Amino acid sequence: MTTPIVIIGAGGLAREFHDVLEAVNAVEESAGRQAAFRFLGFVDAQPSTESRVLSRGPVLGGDEILANLDPATQHIIAISNTSVRGKLDELASSLGLHAAVLIHPAATVGRHDNVFGPGTVICANATVTTNVRFGRHVHVDRNVAVGHDTTFDNYVSVFPGASVAGNVDVQSGVTLGTGSSVIQGIRIGANSIIGAGAVVVRDIEANVTAVGSPARAIVR
Repeated sequence: MTTPIVIIGAGGLAREFHDVLEAVNAVEESAGRQAAFRFLGFVDAQPSTESRVLSRGPVLGGDEILANLDPATQHIIAISNTSVRGKLDELASSLGLHAAVLIHPAATVGRHDNVFGPGTVICANATVTTNVRFGRHVHVDRNVAVGHDTTFDNYVSVFPGASVAGNVDVQSGVTLGTGSSVIQGIRIGANSIIGAGAVVVRDIEANVTAVGSPARAIVR
């Protein structure tokens, strides 16, 4: 059965997630099956790139239209800001709406013990090994590597090229910047930001920005 879906957001990330959606559908259709999803459009009151998204589908309106969606309609939240993503998840959940899981067919995902929370998006060429746990609305971008027994809590963003070793605990609302690295056994506290190219070799407390190699907190 083909599931109707909307993408919340209409910027560059929304277009990237639409690419993932199309890739998922293409695999199904090439195998002679129905497309997994029927894309209805974008949800954004002030789309910053409306001319670019309109070639992919309509902008349906702002958040208020979520209340009018059929309960069978699923959604993905294409918003990088982790706090805003959490608030939108609360809104959609309060309306009884369910989030989809999108995994690009060009991602390498282990077959054993991985758990993907609602709203998780895994982009092309990402690698997820085994027993990795994803909370709600976790975004894993292109060329990310994730090792065994790692946990991502809700609303985590992992930017392109980041590398996360095994047994890492990434708490809610964390952002791992482009090309950052986290060695095994590390805990990163909630709502912290790891800067681009940073190398995390010790635990990072909550609500800080950490940069450099080794990564050190510069903003508290």
